[in-house]
Amino acid sequence: MKKLLIGIILFSLSHFAYSQTVLQELKQNKKTKKDKELILEAKEFFRVVNDSLGIDFTTADTLYYIRGVDIQGRTGHGIVWTRNHAVKYTDSKVWDGYRVVRSNPQITVEPDVHLVPDFGPLINKIEQGKKQEVIKYVDESPEVLSGIAGWDIMTFIKKEKKYTMDSYRVRDFSDFKPWIKQ
Repeated sequence: MKKLLIGIILFSLSHFAYSQTVLQELKQNKKTKKDKELILEAKEFFRVVNDSLGIDFTTADTLYYIRGVDIQGRTGHGIVWTRNHAVKYTDSKVWDGYRVVRSNPQITVEPDVHLVPDFGPLINKIEQGKKQEVIKYVDESPEVLSGIAGWDIMTFIKKEKKYTMDSYRVRDFSDFKPWIKQ
């Protein structure tokens, strides 16, 4: 009986201490769990930021993530930010033949996320959750998020130790409809 009571207490304490991370949400979310390249890139990015800057983005209350991948070399580009920190990155993958074996992010700390070229004008709209305004702005501004065929915009909000993720895609190459002269 005593062992059962101790087991119940330990289980209860571990349940209350558990808190999901952003990376766990990426691995479990139906939109992202099959995207092994995204998960590899995010995992290595979060590790490099934590090791070199001492910033643990994976446990932030609210985290914003914009990510695009060059379709030729599979180089990842993006920015991750919270209300306190912003880090931009470029990730040149390490390949073994036709298989990505390792992510290799190069990071840059951004002192003011609202002034970052390519991303700055979108930041307020993303933070305010104005998805349709973001999509319209990107569609009407060819210079914004240029050079990459598609961008994922993800927002992670922690509620009671669990993240909810909202994500959408802008400037998606797969949606490209060429103009054909009649």
